[in-house]
Formats: sequence, C-alpha cells, structure tokens
Amino acid sequence: MVSCGDLSGLRRLLAERKVSLSDCDELGRSLLTIAYLSVKPAICKFL
Repeated sequence: MVSCGDLSGLRRLLAERKVSLSDCDELGRSLLTIAYLSVKPAICKFL
C-alpha cells in the first residue's frame, strides 16, 4: 500500500487494525521510510 501510494487503502488497513504505524517490512524499514524512499509525499505527510 505504502510503496504504491494507496493512501485510502493504508487508512482503511489502519482503521481495521490490520497494520500498525510501528510495523516494518522484512528489511526493518518503517512505513514512513518506505513512503519516503518511494517518493510518496501524501503518505509521508499522513504518517
């Protein structure tokens, strides 16, 4: 969701508690780091 820039999908998953703001990927990168590296400013601002 984050690397694709799907902000509404990310919001939905957070609301459903399927993901957490503290989640990391298999490389240990946070959601914010993934958004930053994927150049997704709307998600960076949200996070």
